[in-house]
Amino acid sequence: MEGAKADLVKAKFDFDNTLITAPIDGMIERTRVYEGRLVAAQTDLLTIIHQIDPMYVTVSAPESFLLKRRRDIAAKRIQHPGVYQLRGTIIFLDSTTYPHEGILDLLDVGMRTETGSRQARVTFPNPDQILVPGQFVTVRFKGTVKTGAILVPQRAVQQGPKGPVLYVVMADGKVERDGRDRSRISDGTDCRAEGEVSTVGLYGAGAEYRVSGSAGDPNLWERS
Repeated sequence: MEGAKADLVKAKFDFDNTLITAPIDGMIERTRVYEGRLVAAQTDLLTIIHQIDPMYVTVSAPESFLLKRRRDIAAKRIQHPGVYQLRGTIIFLDSTTYPHEGILDLLDVGMRTETGSRQARVTFPNPDQILVPGQFVTVRFKGTVKTGAILVPQRAVQQGPKGPVLYVVMADGKVERDGRDRSRISDGTDCRAEGEVSTVGLYGAGAEYRVSGSAGDPNLWERS
């Protein structure tokens, strides 16, 4: 009698195991097996479940960037709050911005020998399931403060043979190339000193231009 009871308990246990309940919420891929196939525990992969809220985004920073950032911090050109105080924003391929900020919560202890970079993980809330597994995005970090930097409009920064170029309006109204260190100039969307930065291209190589009108005037620049 006791043996029969034990067999019954085992049969119920095996039957309950036929209903597989996922331990997490998320999006499930297609099944790897179909009805009627015999599967064994711990050996056959049935499917994969992706947790999507929160979503983990893996980013990589090259060694050259990390070395430069370390020098800037040592020289007090940058105020750094600490790695785990950084916040991240996502920029999609169409240049739109994800509405939620993420938190850096995991940093690899060393560099990846395959890529020469150091990986970190940023956790983003994803209540609307906008982020999906395998998606490529750009992560921009917030939290550091660059001391002594100049905030200029993005359209004012031009590309020259040796890197970014900035032209400024001098006191006599002439437009000249700014000779300061490009690392001290930060791209931005606002410029407090309106009229002091040239935001239009110079059309002649080596030409000298003078401000001849007021800000917003389409004929603002005249060639000297």
